[in-house]
Amino acid sequence: MLDLDAFWLRNVTPHGLAENRPDFRFDLDFYRKLNTDINWAEIDAASHFESHGRIEGRVATLYHSLRRNHKNL
Repeated sequence: MLDLDAFWLRNVTPHGLAENRPDFRFDLDFYRKLNTDINWAEIDAASHFESHGRIEGRVATLYHSLRRNHKNL
């Protein structure tokens, strides 16, 4: 199985982009845009997902959303 962390570091570090690595497990902007029922001024999105969102069935990334709606991906 491909180690995505190692792959990312091996391929982008030489270009000075390692610090810009997206988190494939949680997309802050996606989660905030999708969950407009939450007052984001008062709540940290990542903490909300870990403590409530996952249990409520909310998705953290576009990829997870697509997988939920398209089981063959």
